Amino acid sequence: MYIALSGPSGVAKTTVAIRSSIELGITFCPSIVRTVLVETGVKNVIDSDDVEKMQMILHHTKHLIEQNYRKIGCDYITDRSHLDVLAYTLIFCSQNPTSSWWIEDCTDLALKYAHSYDFTFLFEPNPNMDKDDARIHNYSHQLAVYAILRGLYQHYCIPHTIIPLNTSIDQKVNIIIKMVKKGK
Repeated sequence: MYIALSGPSGVAKTTVAIRSSIELGITFCPSIVRTVLVETGVKNVIDSDDVEKMQMILHHTKHLIEQNYRKIGCDYITDRSHLDVLAYTLIFCSQNPTSSWWIEDCTDLALKYAHSYDFTFLFEPNPNMDKDDARIHNYSHQLAVYAILRGLYQHYCIPHTIIPLNTSIDQKVNIIIKMVKKGK
């Protein structure tokens, strides 16, 4: 079973994924964004000298981690779907005309994975997002990421459940647990 939590940064995806993994008895597969940022010495993606290269690293690292979990037959929940990586790639790299090949590659891989998750939950933007250095502290940015994600899910007919903004972390975990247990 593969579960993806999707949505802009600062909406509690990681917290909910960790708690849900414990409740469901499955592995938590982190997005690794913070790890990659720390290892490359970059505060956040847009501060990178080469945003396109950083997005490539994030995308391919995510792919390898999920591929390895699947090879060993491990059920998991991840706090960022491949479509999230694609949404950020579209935002950060779409202004660069040389990025078109990379965006195509990213799109193909994102769609392959997006259709293979058993459950996908899309979190609505949060104007009171958690603050840390890895996040872009801008509600308009959150709304843009969410709009791209909604469009991708709808355009490519990818089933997903929307997790409303006005729900507590406990409620979000309960929504996921109930849907997963009902859908097993």
